[in-house]
Amino acid sequence: MDIFLLLGLSGIADINQLDIGLRTSISALTGVKMDEATVVTIEQVCKEQGLWQPREGRLPDILIYPLLKGIQKVGHDWIWCGDEFGTERKLESISELANSSNISDDYTKFFTHHNELLVTTHWDSHYSMLCSTKETSEAVRASSHLEGFYCNDETDIYWSLSSLRG
Repeated sequence: MDIFLLLGLSGIADINQLDIGLRTSISALTGVKMDEATVVTIEQVCKEQGLWQPREGRLPDILIYPLLKGIQKVGHDWIWCGDEFGTERKLESISELANSSNISDDYTKFFTHHNELLVTTHWDSHYSMLCSTKETSEAVRASSHLEGFYCNDETDIYWSLSSLRG
């Protein structure tokens, strides 16, 4: 489902509020940063629309399969798949992974052989990061139909809270 359609259905203002609600739902935020009302809204919309809330620290299947195909379209046939701690990795064929029905939950990071591209998530978060040159990121994004925003060295891991900092 398109993120902007979801925001429209829910009345959630923007991706910042959605991120804050998702983080609140897993107790990753405390005090004034929490937004319990958005948690309730997310739960209601998911129930009404037959959607599953994403799991924190994991790439959702709805994202990873098109992303792998996008990475393949930009010229990569193999990808390293790593665990959340960066202690284990396995080289996998992208076409086999992209056509499998079940990618291991142990795979939370994906990166190309010469580190031209990295796909990962932040623990206690529900967003994924595609790290590469802007040209490569845009090519993968376009072929994968991804939505998001570009980061720079000023972007904080808790980007959605920037509006609360005043």
